[in-house]
Amino acid sequence: MTDPKSEIPNYDELKSKFCDGTIFNAPDDDLMRAIQGLSSTAEQNEDIRHHYVVMPHAIRSIQLRRLLYELEQRNNRMQRWFMILAFSAVAAAAVQVVVAVFAK
Repeated sequence: MTDPKSEIPNYDELKSKFCDGTIFNAPDDDLMRAIQGLSSTAEQNEDIRHHYVVMPHAIRSIQLRRLLYELEQRNNRMQRWFMILAFSAVAAAAVQVVVAVFAK
């Protein structure tokens, strides 16, 4: 079993992931470990301290974007099903009207 602290990326790894864009394709578990690492580290260097504030917000926005995309996909599937149901109901009503008119 690996030590959970060893899985937390350091600042340089995160900075390189942000610079080359691989952070956008990172799995959710890696993003959570990155947030944990940034949140649990106290940085004394004033030149990069703001990165420890900005990076978690950027990671959270990536997670939020993924969640919104997933919800949009679910919404689109549900919308298709409801449209099929609505058209089926209209078609059934039309058939009933036709049957009632021609049944006499």
